[in-house]
Amino acid sequence: MEYIFIILIGIALGFLLPHIFEIIGVKSRKQIKIFRDRNQNFPYYFTPQLPVHWFDFQGLINTFRRVSLSSDILSIIDKREVQANFGQDKKEELFNNRKNKDVFWLDFIADTGDGFDATTTVFYHLTRKNFSNKLGIDLEQGDALIIGGDLVYPDGSDKNYADRFKGPIRFVFPSNQEVHQPYLLAVPGNHDWYDGLTSFYRMMAQKDTIGNFKTTQNRSYFAYHLGFNHHILGLDNQLKGDLDLPQVDYFSRYVEKICRPGSHVYFIILVAEPYWYSFENEDFKKRRQRMDSLDYFVKMIRKKAIEKNFIHPTHLHFDVVLTGDMHHYSHYTLNSNDKKEKVKHYITSGGGGAFGHATGYLKDNLTLPKLGFSSVKFDSYKLQKKYPSKEDSNQFIGTNFLFFIRNYKFTSLILMLSLFSTFLLSLTSHPLFEFLLIALVPSILTATVVQVANPEPSKAETLHNRILYFSLFFVTLGISIIFNTQYFSFITKLQESHPHTLFIIQWVVPSLLQAMGMGIYFFIAYRVFGLHVTEISSGKIQEGRKNFLKFKITKDEITIYVLGIKEKYNWLKAIKKFSPTKLQKEMSVPTSFDENGDDEFLTKYFDNASNNIELIETINIKHDENN
Repeated sequence: MEYIFIILIGIALGFLLPHIFEIIGVKSRKQIKIFRDRNQNFPYYFTPQLPVHWFDFQGLINTFRRVSLSSDILSIIDKREVQANFGQDKKEELFNNRKNKDVFWLDFIADTGDGFDATTTVFYHLTRKNFSNKLGIDLEQGDALIIGGDLVYPDGSDKNYADRFKGPIRFVFPSNQEVHQPYLLAVPGNHDWYDGLTSFYRMMAQKDTIGNFKTTQNRSYFAYHLGFNHHILGLDNQLKGDLDLPQVDYFSRYVEKICRPGSHVYFIILVAEPYWYSFENEDFKKRRQRMDSLDYFVKMIRKKAIEKNFIHPTHLHFDVVLTGDMHHYSHYTLNSNDKKEKVKHYITSGGGGAFGHATGYLKDNLTLPKLGFSSVKFDSYKLQKKYPSKEDSNQFIGTNFLFFIRNYKFTSLILMLSLFSTFLLSLTSHPLFEFLLIALVPSILTATVVQVANPEPSKAETLHNRILYFSLFFVTLGISIIFNTQYFSFITKLQESHPHTLFIIQWVVPSLLQAMGMGIYFFIAYRVFGLHVTEISSGKIQEGRKNFLKFKITKDEITIYVLGIKEKYNWLKAIKKFSPTKLQKEMSVPTSFDENGDDEFLTKYFDNASNNIELIETINIKHDENN
């Protein structure tokens, strides 16, 4: 029994001590010095960050606090409603900034600003003028970069923007007024909203520079001309999926100005989340679905176009509905030859640096509403491509039974709660108090799962959630009962002969089993019911398989190049070994390639640089004005 005592104590300390040392103030990561300017005249200091671990104690508390705070803010004041006084966008800034008069290049990423390695890897490739020697295609750096929300994690504080967003950009893309300076625009995601957009406004609405990017927008939503009758409409419909009246008026006036009798106008619509993933057509208009908000928006701009030119109406074409939020790539395409007045492509591209989301749950076919019509009409969409593949995704999450080890701080939290309840149990014999203490950890685990679950489930999801919640509670409660009651003979025998060993067993063993059970719970919920996608994905941080988009817009078509990055580069190791300013200076010169076609800077410092970027898909949208 002494060996069991020692082993269990050792296991418990193995989980607790690293967490305790960090809480009591282990030295933080070192701040590094780089320069805002490529000539290294203006110093900038920031602290490279590790990826956010969402099941850390601090991460869970921060998530609960921020979600509650943001809900309170929205219930009191919606800052979008005061943006009408922020000034007017000129609408032509992006198109007038193009390098080539016959082509407009637009770059897109979303969900940036997490771990330094992954975020910097994406921004490095995105900001190179030439990186495609091995891909067999000619690509240009974008005339503008648009970020589709969640610029930083875990929340949009000034410090997080400085360390997780501005720092990586300035590191790989310092200001250089001697060359072309692209515009940078963004719509906020839910993590940007967690301080009521205060920090987002300070950064994006100041008409300043971030690295070699120029900011130009006046509010958290925007509409810009991309040339050749193409327009992008960036909606801010976080956190509740709705559109405020000033925003509706803003887009109404923009559409009214661009409509000409009998003309054809092509839209890219940027939204906060992939609402189409969870859409249920049998619930259309019957429950709160954010696809309803998108339907309302399209209906509004259709109405405005008709009102402007009733006799010879403007023809509106919806080429792409684009989003981030889920940290993977997926492309649903209209499964019909009749594309008139229909959304042709639904694209999710959230691979800007945050942990990777699984893709195995994505449906092969979706039935979605024909947007903007009063009558209920539906169209079929087919899953054309996803990244990472289902096989890679399933392999990545297949070892979720190690959840309690990878998320050791979460396990240490359960150990601390269990120590508290086990100690109090040893002091009381009152049946009611005993039951409350035995149920403490199962109740907290279940409450945690309920807090992070989908807040707007369908009827089927509601039923599945209830089954899963009750199962989690009663299984974890059963574990507590087995080890903390006198109904089992081995408990009685240990109590008489080895009370100290029994205390350790009652404390440690249920805690480990319950922490392990959380990983198994998420795995079953995902694989059987397609639920808890974010939890199964964030339980093991995937820093590879990132993606971004490059739009080539001409008079007659849009070509979308979808680029994937297989592995992140170990930038943290590089800046420890070499001077950050030395690395920055080398990155500031035009990219050169070796005899194998690889980026010489990357191959010099990173072993995994060769063949690390790949073309996932090319999407060509030709503008046949008869369809």
